[in-house]
Amino acid sequence: MSVPTIGRDRELKWLPVDKIIKNELNPRDEAAFTPDELEGLRVSVRNWGILDPVIVTPYDDIFKIIEGERRHTCAKLEGFKEIPCYVVPRMSGHDEVVTMFQLHMQRRGWEFAEQLSAIKRLMEENGHMSHEELANELGMKVRTLKDRLDLLDMPEDVIRSIAKGEIDPYVALRAGQAAKTLERHRPEMIDRLGGGPAVQAKLVQKGKQQGKGKTREFEQIRAEARDTEITPDPVLEAYIEDRDLSLPEARRKAATLEERRAVEELAKRVTTMEKELKRFPIDLASAPNLRDLRRALAGLAEAASDLEFRVSNAMRDAGVTA
Repeated sequence: MSVPTIGRDRELKWLPVDKIIKNELNPRDEAAFTPDELEGLRVSVRNWGILDPVIVTPYDDIFKIIEGERRHTCAKLEGFKEIPCYVVPRMSGHDEVVTMFQLHMQRRGWEFAEQLSAIKRLMEENGHMSHEELANELGMKVRTLKDRLDLLDMPEDVIRSIAKGEIDPYVALRAGQAAKTLERHRPEMIDRLGGGPAVQAKLVQKGKQQGKGKTREFEQIRAEARDTEITPDPVLEAYIEDRDLSLPEARRKAATLEERRAVEELAKRVTTMEKELKRFPIDLASAPNLRDLRRALAGLAEAASDLEFRVSNAMRDAGVTA
Protein backbone atom coordinates (compact mmCIF):
# COMPACT_ATOMS: atom_id res chain seq x y z
CA MET A 1 0.00 0.00 0.00
CA SER A 2 1.37 3.42 -0.95
CA VAL A 3 1.78 6.12 1.64
CA PRO A 4 -1.13 8.61 1.31
CA THR A 5 -0.29 12.22 0.61
CA ILE A 6 -2.24 15.40 -0.01
CA GLY A 7 0.69 16.61 -2.12
CA ARG A 8 0.11 19.56 -4.48
CA ASP A 9 -3.29 18.35 -5.58
CA ARG A 10 -5.19 20.81 -3.39
CA GLU A 11 -7.24 23.92 -3.96
CA LEU A 12 -7.63 26.89 -1.64
CA LYS A 13 -11.27 27.93 -1.31
CA TRP A 14 -13.45 29.97 1.01
CA LEU A 15 -16.20 27.58 2.10
CA PRO A 16 -19.40 28.15 4.10
CA VAL A 17 -18.89 27.08 7.72
CA ASP A 18 -22.20 25.20 7.73
CA LYS A 19 -21.09 23.15 4.71
CA ILE A 20 -18.18 21.67 6.67
CA ILE A 21 -18.67 18.68 8.99
CA LYS A 22 -16.44 17.03 11.57
CA ASN A 23 -14.68 13.77 10.77
CA GLU A 24 -15.97 10.84 12.81
CA LEU A 25 -12.61 9.12 12.33
CA ASN A 26 -10.76 11.88 14.20
CA PRO A 27 -9.51 10.29 17.43
CA ARG A 28 -8.88 13.62 19.16
CA ASP A 29 -10.35 13.51 22.65
CA GLU A 30 -13.50 15.50 23.42
CA ALA A 31 -11.55 17.27 26.16
CA ALA A 32 -9.76 19.22 23.43
CA PHE A 33 -13.04 20.97 22.59
CA THR A 34 -14.07 22.22 26.03
CA PRO A 35 -14.51 26.01 26.45
CA ASP A 36 -11.33 26.26 28.53
CA GLU A 37 -9.25 24.39 25.94
CA LEU A 38 -10.64 26.46 23.05
CA GLU A 39 -10.42 29.86 24.74
CA GLY A 40 -6.93 30.85 23.54
CA LEU A 41 -7.56 29.68 19.97
CA ARG A 42 -10.97 31.35 19.94
CA VAL A 43 -9.46 34.72 20.90
CA SER A 44 -6.91 34.34 18.07
CA VAL A 45 -9.64 33.46 15.55
CA ARG A 46 -11.78 36.38 16.75
CA ASN A 47 -8.93 38.89 16.37
CA TRP A 48 -7.06 37.55 13.36
CA GLY A 49 -9.37 35.13 11.61
CA ILE A 50 -8.28 31.67 10.36
CA LEU A 51 -4.59 32.14 9.56
CA ASP A 52 -3.97 28.47 8.77
CA PRO A 53 -6.56 27.05 6.32
CA VAL A 54 -8.54 24.00 7.39
CA ILE A 55 -7.96 20.89 5.27
CA VAL A 56 -11.15 19.25 3.96
CA THR A 57 -12.20 16.63 1.44
CA PRO A 58 -15.43 16.49 -0.63
CA TYR A 59 -18.18 14.41 0.98
CA ASP A 60 -21.32 14.33 -1.21
CA ASP A 61 -22.40 18.00 -1.42
CA ILE A 62 -20.52 19.02 1.73
CA PHE A 63 -16.95 18.83 3.00
CA LYS A 64 -15.42 16.64 5.71
CA ILE A 65 -12.55 17.89 7.88
CA ILE A 66 -9.21 16.17 7.58
CA GLU A 67 -7.37 18.66 9.79
CA GLY A 68 -8.50 21.77 11.64
CA GLU A 69 -11.61 20.77 13.60
CA ARG A 70 -10.74 23.07 16.52
CA ARG A 71 -10.33 26.06 14.18
CA HIS A 72 -13.63 25.22 12.49
CA THR A 73 -15.35 24.93 15.89
CA CYS A 74 -14.02 28.34 16.98
CA ALA A 75 -15.12 29.90 13.70
CA LYS A 76 -18.67 28.59 14.26
CA LEU A 77 -18.70 29.90 17.83
CA GLU A 78 -17.55 33.31 16.61
CA GLY A 79 -20.27 33.44 13.96
CA PHE A 80 -18.04 33.21 10.89
CA LYS A 81 -19.90 32.55 7.65
CA GLU A 82 -16.92 31.34 5.63
CA ILE A 83 -13.41 30.10 6.37
CA PRO A 84 -10.38 29.36 4.14
CA CYS A 85 -9.91 25.69 3.34
CA TYR A 86 -7.57 23.50 1.36
CA VAL A 87 -9.77 21.05 -0.56
CA VAL A 88 -7.92 17.80 -1.22
CA PRO A 89 -9.05 14.74 -3.21
CA ARG A 90 -11.39 12.30 -1.54
CA MET A 91 -9.64 9.38 0.13
CA SER A 92 -10.44 6.14 1.92
CA GLY A 93 -11.14 6.03 5.66
CA HIS A 94 -7.76 4.38 6.19
CA ASP A 95 -5.94 7.12 4.32
CA GLU A 96 -7.90 9.80 6.18
CA VAL A 97 -6.70 8.47 9.53
CA VAL A 98 -3.10 8.13 8.32
CA THR A 99 -3.15 11.65 6.86
CA MET A 100 -4.59 13.08 10.08
CA PHE A 101 -1.90 11.24 12.04
CA GLN A 102 0.90 12.68 9.90
CA LEU A 103 -0.49 16.23 9.94
CA HIS A 104 -0.84 16.26 13.71
CA MET A 105 2.59 14.75 14.28
CA GLN A 106 4.13 17.55 12.19
CA ARG A 107 2.37 20.17 14.29
CA ARG A 108 1.42 20.08 17.95
CA GLY A 109 0.73 16.39 17.81
CA TRP A 110 -2.12 14.38 19.15
CA GLU A 111 -2.15 13.45 22.80
CA PHE A 112 -0.75 9.99 23.39
CA ALA A 113 -4.18 8.42 23.93
CA GLU A 114 -5.36 9.88 20.64
CA GLN A 115 -2.39 8.30 18.86
CA LEU A 116 -3.37 4.97 20.39
CA SER A 117 -6.96 5.42 19.24
CA ALA A 118 -5.83 6.08 15.66
CA ILE A 119 -3.47 3.09 15.64
CA LYS A 120 -6.20 0.85 17.08
CA ARG A 121 -8.62 1.87 14.33
CA LEU A 122 -6.03 1.24 11.63
CA MET A 123 -5.16 -2.18 13.06
CA GLU A 124 -8.83 -3.17 13.22
CA GLU A 125 -9.45 -2.11 9.63
CA ASN A 126 -6.15 -3.35 8.20
CA GLY A 127 -5.23 -6.46 10.16
CA HIS A 128 -3.47 -7.83 7.09
CA MET A 129 -0.80 -5.12 7.23
CA SER A 130 2.56 -6.00 8.76
CA HIS A 131 4.02 -3.92 11.55
CA GLU A 132 6.67 -2.69 9.12
CA GLU A 133 4.05 -1.49 6.60
CA LEU A 134 1.95 0.29 9.19
CA ALA A 135 4.99 1.88 10.87
CA ASN A 136 6.11 3.15 7.45
CA GLU A 137 2.70 4.73 6.80
CA LEU A 138 2.65 6.40 10.21
CA GLY A 139 6.23 7.62 9.89
CA MET A 140 7.51 5.91 13.02
CA LYS A 141 10.01 3.20 13.88
CA VAL A 142 8.75 -0.38 14.11
CA ARG A 143 9.90 -0.54 17.74
CA THR A 144 7.85 2.58 18.52
CA LEU A 145 4.77 1.06 16.87
CA LYS A 146 5.21 -2.19 18.81
CA ASP A 147 5.42 -0.21 22.05
CA ARG A 148 2.12 1.47 21.14
CA LEU A 149 0.57 -1.93 20.40
CA ASP A 150 1.77 -3.26 23.77
CA LEU A 151 -0.02 -0.35 25.42
CA LEU A 152 -3.19 -1.14 23.49
CA ASP A 153 -3.09 -4.64 25.01
CA MET A 154 -3.32 -3.14 28.49
CA PRO A 155 -6.67 -2.71 30.29
CA GLU A 156 -8.95 0.18 29.34
CA ASP A 157 -8.51 1.83 32.73
CA VAL A 158 -4.77 2.17 32.01
CA ILE A 159 -5.49 3.85 28.67
CA ARG A 160 -7.92 6.20 30.44
CA SER A 161 -5.24 7.02 33.03
CA ILE A 162 -2.84 7.91 30.21
CA ALA A 163 -5.49 10.11 28.58
CA LYS A 164 -6.09 11.91 31.89
CA GLY A 165 -2.39 12.44 32.46
CA GLU A 166 -2.44 10.29 35.61
CA ILE A 167 0.45 8.15 34.40
CA ASP A 168 3.21 8.66 31.87
CA PRO A 169 2.61 6.32 28.88
CA TYR A 170 6.14 4.95 28.98
CA VAL A 171 5.87 4.18 32.69
CA ALA A 172 2.63 2.27 32.00
CA LEU A 173 4.29 0.48 29.09
CA ARG A 174 7.30 -0.66 31.12
CA ALA A 175 5.04 -1.73 33.99
CA GLY A 176 3.07 -3.98 31.64
CA GLN A 177 6.21 -5.38 30.05
CA ALA A 178 7.78 -6.09 33.46
CA ALA A 179 4.65 -7.99 34.56
CA LYS A 180 4.65 -10.11 31.37
CA THR A 181 8.37 -10.89 31.71
CA LEU A 182 7.93 -12.00 35.33
CA GLU A 183 4.93 -14.11 34.32
CA ARG A 184 7.15 -15.97 31.84
CA HIS A 185 10.17 -16.50 34.09
CA ARG A 186 8.67 -16.64 37.61
CA PRO A 187 5.18 -18.12 37.23
CA GLU A 188 5.04 -19.53 40.78
CA MET A 189 5.81 -16.15 42.32
CA ILE A 190 3.25 -14.47 40.06
CA ASP A 191 0.64 -17.03 41.19
CA ARG A 192 1.40 -16.23 44.82
CA LEU A 193 0.79 -12.55 44.08
CA GLY A 194 -2.60 -13.15 42.45
CA GLY A 195 -1.70 -13.65 38.79
CA GLY A 196 -0.30 -11.57 35.92
CA PRO A 197 -3.12 -8.99 35.66
CA ALA A 198 -2.96 -8.35 39.43
CA VAL A 199 0.82 -7.84 39.32
CA GLN A 200 0.50 -5.53 36.31
CA ALA A 201 -2.14 -3.47 38.11
CA LYS A 202 0.11 -3.13 41.18
CA LEU A 203 3.08 -2.03 39.07
CA VAL A 204 0.90 0.49 37.24
CA GLN A 205 -0.20 1.90 40.59
CA LYS A 206 3.46 2.28 41.60
CA GLY A 207 4.04 4.13 38.34
CA LYS A 208 1.06 6.41 38.95
CA GLN A 209 2.27 7.31 42.40
CA GLN A 210 5.97 7.71 41.76
CA GLY A 211 6.15 8.83 38.11
CA LYS A 212 8.90 8.56 35.52
CA GLY A 213 11.49 7.40 38.04
CA LYS A 214 9.88 3.98 37.97
CA THR A 215 10.73 3.37 34.30
CA ARG A 216 14.33 2.44 35.11
CA GLU A 217 13.26 0.11 37.93
CA PHE A 218 10.75 -1.67 35.70
CA GLU A 219 13.45 -2.11 33.05
CA GLN A 220 15.82 -3.47 35.70
CA ILE A 221 13.21 -5.99 36.81
CA ARG A 222 12.85 -7.20 33.23
CA ALA A 223 16.62 -7.52 32.84
CA GLU A 224 16.99 -9.51 36.08
CA ALA A 225 13.82 -11.61 35.78
CA ARG A 226 15.71 -14.84 35.07
CA ASP A 227 18.35 -14.41 37.78
CA THR A 228 16.92 -15.33 41.18
CA GLU A 229 20.33 -14.86 42.83
CA ILE A 230 20.66 -11.20 41.82
CA THR A 231 17.00 -10.48 42.58
CA PRO A 232 15.41 -13.20 44.73
CA ASP A 233 11.64 -13.70 44.83
CA PRO A 234 11.29 -12.10 48.30
CA VAL A 235 12.78 -8.87 46.92
CA LEU A 236 10.28 -8.71 44.06
CA GLU A 237 7.36 -9.74 46.25
CA ALA A 238 8.12 -6.98 48.74
CA TYR A 239 8.57 -4.48 45.89
CA ILE A 240 5.31 -5.39 44.14
CA GLU A 241 3.15 -5.55 47.26
CA ASP A 242 4.23 -2.19 48.70
CA ARG A 243 3.53 0.67 46.27
CA ASP A 244 5.77 3.05 48.24
CA LEU A 245 8.80 0.77 48.20
CA SER A 246 11.70 1.36 45.80
CA LEU A 247 13.73 -1.55 44.45
CA PRO A 248 16.82 -0.77 46.62
CA GLU A 249 14.55 -0.53 49.68
CA ALA A 250 12.95 -3.86 48.77
CA ARG A 251 16.41 -5.46 48.61
CA ARG A 252 17.24 -4.19 52.10
CA LYS A 253 13.86 -5.23 53.45
CA ALA A 254 14.18 -8.73 51.98
CA ALA A 255 17.71 -9.11 53.39
CA THR A 256 16.47 -8.14 56.85
CA LEU A 257 13.62 -10.62 56.52
CA GLU A 258 16.01 -13.42 55.55
CA GLU A 259 18.22 -12.63 58.55
CA ARG A 260 15.19 -12.65 60.84
CA ARG A 261 14.11 -16.04 59.49
CA ALA A 262 17.63 -17.39 60.00
CA VAL A 263 17.62 -16.21 63.63
CA GLU A 264 14.22 -17.77 64.25
CA GLU A 265 15.34 -21.05 62.69
CA LEU A 266 18.52 -21.17 64.78
CA ALA A 267 16.57 -20.33 67.95
CA LYS A 268 14.20 -23.24 67.25
CA ARG A 269 17.11 -25.62 66.71
CA VAL A 270 18.81 -24.47 69.92
CA THR A 271 15.57 -24.91 71.89
CA THR A 272 15.12 -28.41 70.47
CA MET A 273 18.72 -29.30 71.28
CA GLU A 274 18.27 -28.02 74.84
CA LYS A 275 15.32 -30.36 75.35
CA GLU A 276 17.23 -33.33 73.90
CA LEU A 277 20.25 -32.68 76.12
CA LYS A 278 18.09 -32.57 79.24
CA ARG A 279 16.55 -35.95 78.36
CA PHE A 280 19.79 -37.63 77.28
CA PRO A 281 20.59 -40.76 79.48
CA ILE A 282 24.15 -41.10 80.79
CA ASP A 283 25.29 -44.73 80.94
CA LEU A 284 28.99 -45.38 80.43
CA ALA A 285 28.43 -49.15 80.18
CA SER A 286 26.08 -48.87 77.22
CA ALA A 287 27.76 -45.79 75.68
CA PRO A 288 31.55 -46.03 76.20
CA ASN A 289 32.27 -43.20 73.75
CA LEU A 290 30.75 -40.48 75.94
CA ARG A 291 34.12 -38.70 75.72
CA ASP A 292 33.17 -37.78 72.10
CA LEU A 293 29.95 -36.26 73.39
CA ARG A 294 31.86 -34.35 76.08
CA ARG A 295 34.21 -32.85 73.46
CA ALA A 296 31.23 -31.93 71.27
CA LEU A 297 29.48 -30.28 74.22
CA ALA A 298 32.62 -28.29 75.03
CA GLY A 299 32.78 -27.05 71.44
CA LEU A 300 29.07 -26.22 71.52
CA ALA A 301 29.48 -24.30 74.78
CA GLU A 302 32.35 -22.31 73.32
CA ALA A 303 30.36 -21.48 70.16
CA ALA A 304 27.33 -20.55 72.27
CA SER A 305 29.43 -18.25 74.44
CA ASP A 306 30.87 -16.53 71.38
CA LEU A 307 27.41 -16.14 69.83
CA GLU A 308 26.00 -14.75 73.08
CA PHE A 309 28.84 -12.21 73.19
CA ARG A 310 28.15 -11.07 69.59
CA VAL A 311 24.41 -10.87 70.19
CA SER A 312 24.97 -8.75 73.32
CA ASN A 313 27.23 -6.37 71.37
CA ALA A 314 24.70 -6.08 68.52
CA MET A 315 21.89 -5.31 70.98
CA ARG A 316 24.06 -2.75 72.77
CA ASP A 317 24.98 -1.03 69.47
CA ALA A 318 21.29 -0.91 68.52
CA GLY A 319 20.33 0.48 71.93
CA VAL A 320 18.20 -2.58 72.78
CA THR A 321 18.12 -3.73 76.39
CA ALA A 322 17.96 -7.42 77.23
